[in-house]
Amino acid sequence: MLQEHGAGHARIKPPRPPVHTGDARADVDDWLFKVGQYFVTANVPANKQVLYAASLLSGSAASWWRAQWEAHEEDPVCRNWDVFRRTLADQFRFISSHTRAREDLYSTSVRMFRDMSEYCRFFRNKVIQIGNMSVEEQIFTFCRKLEPSIRAEIKSKRSDSLDASM
Repeated sequence: MLQEHGAGHARIKPPRPPVHTGDARADVDDWLFKVGQYFVTANVPANKQVLYAASLLSGSAASWWRAQWEAHEEDPVCRNWDVFRRTLADQFRFISSHTRAREDLYSTSVRMFRDMSEYCRFFRNKVIQIGNMSVEEQIFTFCRKLEPSIRAEIKSKRSDSLDASM
């Protein structure tokens, strides 16, 4: 959403980040990334970031924050975004998002998708989430889920990138 701001300059008003509950199914790393992007886009001052992020916590995450605030109000975890981010992630990262993405990638069957393009989008997304997957491993993992004839065709091309293999 754009708002007029002074002499014809438009300012972006990004959507409010989602609430984080601390639930094991919630990806704390993804949530922290979204909140950090909001801070950058909305130009949230550093001295307001932790309290704003804390206002987006509910459930067990809000309980954790309350305990932090009551015990350490002047501590860096309550005042510094980087310290808050690391501490919250350590508390609520049940399984790293990298591990979860890798498990999703290895346990998913191509047959679960309507078509190959949907599988390719899913695969690329998981590779991005994993982050440190070599090109060789990307191609190997992508191909191992395919029908033998398609796998053989891709291997015969000797592609040097995932995109070329797809």
